[in-house]
Amino acid sequence: MEFVIITFSEKREVFIDGDSGGFTGEVLMVEAGTHRFKLADPQDYTPKWRQPVVQDTTFAEPMEVTFEKA
Repeated sequence: MEFVIITFSEKREVFIDGDSGGFTGEVLMVEAGTHRFKLADPQDYTPKWRQPVVQDTTFAEPMEVTFEKA
């Protein structure tokens, strides 16, 4: 199991590979590998999605995936 934290300036629902996966600011669990992350509407953020390879993470040191206000 791998861990990510999605950062954004406000709390927003996070979609992982098209499914609801939690909220920004929370440590989320995913399987190792490539995943597509995007935020719930409104689409007032950039980029529209991110697709990193998630590996070698821990709960204490999750991969940070950042979105910015557009």
